[in-house]
Amino acid sequence: MGAEHVRRLGRYFAWCKEEGEAEGMSWEPGYSGPFLDKMGGTGIENRFDYSKMDYSVMQLFLAGVRNKDNSLPSDTHLRKFVDAVKYGSKESHRPLPTDFVPQMKSFLDAYKKKYQVAKQNGEVSEQASDPISWGMFQYLCKMAMAEGDTVVWCWLVWQWQLMCRSVNIKTLVFDLFGVAEDAMTCQFAIVKTGQSGEKTNLKHVYANPLQPEVCAFTALATYLSVVERSGTANLFEGKQQHKMFNDRLLAMIQDHREDLVTYGHASSGSKHSTHGIRKGAATYAAGGSTAAPGIVAICLRADWSFGSTLSRYLFLEGAQDQYCGRMVAGLPVHSHEFAALPPHFEDSSHADVISATKEQFSQLWEAYPHFRGNLLLCTASLVYHRSILLADRTMGSDARAQLAGTPLFLDVERLCRLAEIVTVEQTSLRATGLPPHTKMLQQQNETQQQLRGIAQQIKEFAQTAVTDIVRGVMENVELDAAGRGIITATALEIALSRHTKAMLDSVKEMVSHVAVTPAAGASLPTGGSASSCTTYKTFQHDVDRRHPTTNGSPRMFPCPEDFTMPCSSTIMLRPAFMLWLKGDVAMGVQPFRQLTTDSLGPNASKIKALHEVNIIVAYPEYAKRMKKNQESLTIWRRIMLVLESALPPDTITPNMSMVQVIEAYDMALQHLKKSYMAFAFASPRHKQFGLQTWSNYAKPSYIARGTASDCKNLAKRRQDSGKYTSTVEEEITKTLASGTPLAKRAKS
Repeated sequence: MGAEHVRRLGRYFAWCKEEGEAEGMSWEPGYSGPFLDKMGGTGIENRFDYSKMDYSVMQLFLAGVRNKDNSLPSDTHLRKFVDAVKYGSKESHRPLPTDFVPQMKSFLDAYKKKYQVAKQNGEVSEQASDPISWGMFQYLCKMAMAEGDTVVWCWLVWQWQLMCRSVNIKTLVFDLFGVAEDAMTCQFAIVKTGQSGEKTNLKHVYANPLQPEVCAFTALATYLSVVERSGTANLFEGKQQHKMFNDRLLAMIQDHREDLVTYGHASSGSKHSTHGIRKGAATYAAGGSTAAPGIVAICLRADWSFGSTLSRYLFLEGAQDQYCGRMVAGLPVHSHEFAALPPHFEDSSHADVISATKEQFSQLWEAYPHFRGNLLLCTASLVYHRSILLADRTMGSDARAQLAGTPLFLDVERLCRLAEIVTVEQTSLRATGLPPHTKMLQQQNETQQQLRGIAQQIKEFAQTAVTDIVRGVMENVELDAAGRGIITATALEIALSRHTKAMLDSVKEMVSHVAVTPAAGASLPTGGSASSCTTYKTFQHDVDRRHPTTNGSPRMFPCPEDFTMPCSSTIMLRPAFMLWLKGDVAMGVQPFRQLTTDSLGPNASKIKALHEVNIIVAYPEYAKRMKKNQESLTIWRRIMLVLESALPPDTITPNMSMVQVIEAYDMALQHLKKSYMAFAFASPRHKQFGLQTWSNYAKPSYIARGTASDCKNLAKRRQDSGKYTSTVEEEITKTLASGTPLAKRAKS
């Protein structure tokens, strides 16, 4: 808050210096004037003599303030300048004139009426952000998932749940996270109303297993799984991440505005920004139900000030913030499901749970031991929602592929075992933040379940009783007929069934004696083998079925017809390497290293020659996808073959464990750094490079302009292989002669 006040005081100070000749001012341009302090000071707030502050000059300044589009600003906007003057007076210990505050209040009240008239006449450009409703929030979360933008998805969900400013989210660090039973906890070091940290509150964040698109645990787990980190403590790394989020969110809203208006989530003239997230979350918490949390809890969770007296006597207690956290998580407050627990493991100390979490979040697991409880909940959410996260229609294809290439989803055997012990039912975990009516709804639900069970038992008993009575009557009739020597159809049927059963039992016994046993040395497959769980499929393409190119029968391809190679500009190197060795297990696609341009789809030239069909014309979408896949495979191979060359022979095997894959990746990365392209690792952002960037850097023309060691290694490799290109050799010579890598030579 202080920084914003100082910025406004600086604007007022600059105006005073510039407009010295203006009406009502008695100083000359450049002169300090009657209330500008001649002595100066270390800050703008000390450049004024507040005891001589003239309210008429301040009013003249405010009358000339305009928005960027030259429209009238709101009275709230102008009031902030007056608040800045009050702040400066307080900080410099110089009281304002007694008539300053009353006169400015009268001015602002009059201006407010003028502003409302101008607004009614359409002369005002609204600058305030409209609140983002719950429906709009849900829609934006789904769109962020569908577009594979995990940063926007995670940021949006956490800003909504924490009910904070966007600039506060960028300051989140792992040291301020924790776990409190069924909730994650988070606390900001500094907020607008507490610059020294004395007014920050511990906030509880809850999962929503009923709606994974708005679940904070799922969004956080997905984001941490696919984003490469550079090692800082910030959750969102980067200096301008809040601006990036604002731009991408506004672009998403603009792209889908027509749908938002159609579904009633927004109006054609509504204005939205990141500030609307906080407004919407607070509005939903306060008015989304008739059983809303207390207004004090909402204000304190949103870090709003409500006066010095109330702030001195009213503080945030855990129960009310927990209730508020469940509300903004979107749990149904009028249902027993409001007490829903997050996905969690029945035994968090299980060896599979620890190994999966450690491999999935290896860097965070080692760096932040206190954050491990959060990571265990993240792993549980990924396992519980695996079918949704790995579906193309839910997640963007690139983000889905990147997630599928992480250790958790590549080890299918372990994933199956984890799926058996993940639950949302009550175990040792206790639901917190529940209001009394939720307890009553839970009891009512239990009573309903018991009554349904009793009703089903009565129904089954009634049906069984009728059947037993009929059977008893029929048996008595049959016995009576048999006693009188009469053979009925029913009696004959019973006799035949008994004889048939006896014959079948004899045949089964004979077969059991002649059963074939395994030959000596042979082994039967066990359920624990890697091959028993990791099954790759083959797929038929409709184009090849209609126009076969092999002996009149369609081929089977190792990837489905709608398969798209992950975008090389967005997927990171680590998950790409795992897909290269293990394949997309969730989709049934074999390791990408086994794919060829011919195996991605039928040959267009053969189809044209045999069937006189141009697939580019007849099947444009399919042809476009095949061409893109072939180009992507070339990009993948350029860097992946380099990584493979660093591994010892026989390292890559079909049954590699995830530990072996990770070790192989670390070994290959070290080779890349020491012997291939050290210049790439010199960049501070190299951990954020996509596969496309790494592939480009693997080109000899790039390496030739790298460091001297890169050039020497390249020259040796080319000499050993017998390859020679004059352009590349010239670049090598330049680099070795100047001793300057490409990046520095470009700057000079």
